[in-house]
Amino acid sequence: MSDDLRLGVIGVGGMGRGHVGAIQATEGVTLAAVADTNREALDAVTDGTGVPAFADYNEMIDQVELDGLVAIVPHHLHRGVVEKACEAGLPLLKEKPLARNMTEAVQFVEMAEQAGIPFMLATQRRFIPSYARLKEIADNLGEIFLARGQYVFRWSRDFAWRGQWETAGGGALHDMGYHTVDMLIWYLGLPDWVSTEWSSRAFDQWDYSTDDTAITVFGYSSGTIGYLLTTWATSPSEEAFFLHGKQGVAVADRSGIRHTDLADNVVEEIPTSGEGGGGLHAQMAHFAHCIRTGEQPLTAARTNLENMAFIEAAYRSAAEEARVSPKDYLPEAGA
Repeated sequence: MSDDLRLGVIGVGGMGRGHVGAIQATEGVTLAAVADTNREALDAVTDGTGVPAFADYNEMIDQVELDGLVAIVPHHLHRGVVEKACEAGLPLLKEKPLARNMTEAVQFVEMAEQAGIPFMLATQRRFIPSYARLKEIADNLGEIFLARGQYVFRWSRDFAWRGQWETAGGGALHDMGYHTVDMLIWYLGLPDWVSTEWSSRAFDQWDYSTDDTAITVFGYSSGTIGYLLTTWATSPSEEAFFLHGKQGVAVADRSGIRHTDLADNVVEEIPTSGEGGGGLHAQMAHFAHCIRTGEQPLTAARTNLENMAFIEAAYRSAAEEARVSPKDYLPEAGA
């Protein structure tokens, strides 16, 4: 392994450009090669850099000496990337979600563990200071009785593969909502029950069947309840997570955190500053650290099985019109 970690990126359009920027901003890491089927996307990140570019990521991995992979591809293409990373013995940072369904998720985790490679999910909200601070101060709020998360924005183009269950595995809840689910589980653990309603009625101009809007109510045996609202069908854009306790309230978004007492007096108000890339830079530094040290990532693939259990149970609850326990969908539950 060279002094600088040599990373290859699979998929450099959209979010892929953000990951490329994170590599370029991270000390001790080098962008060694990129792969994408879109020539324009390749040119946009490689022109004038001398970075090798490939239309086929298999050729990139076979021909370039690499220390790790970063993959941002459509959900139905994740399997090939995971299989190739395992075959090559390369640590993998892969965009969320972990998989299209729990069966596929377990297969991915087991493949990586058998290959002995670090396998990390890009759930970068955990690396944004405001969201991390919310976890740190949660105990100061007293017993949490209500939690709520929301992620709202309006999609501006055809959903394409994201609009079909076979290729995407789910819609807004499974895709962008994955971040909100991840924060809930990070803060409070996996709920004991969920109940979801979803719709796919917001866009008449496109043909799609996955959810564009979903509301999931959840609860714990302790009595704590809450909801997650996810939609990529409307405005204004908003992303935030709230924890309501018997001694205070805290809300975090990408711009900062606000902690108040029950009379709405400010206890702490901190704007987010100094972290570039919306958590992507710190996430990339953590990935590099895990490659060098062999430590398990904060967002290791195995821990994401709880995220997948939540989402699987949420969709099942909508189909059955009943509360469903996410814990029944964990591998150890025999699901």
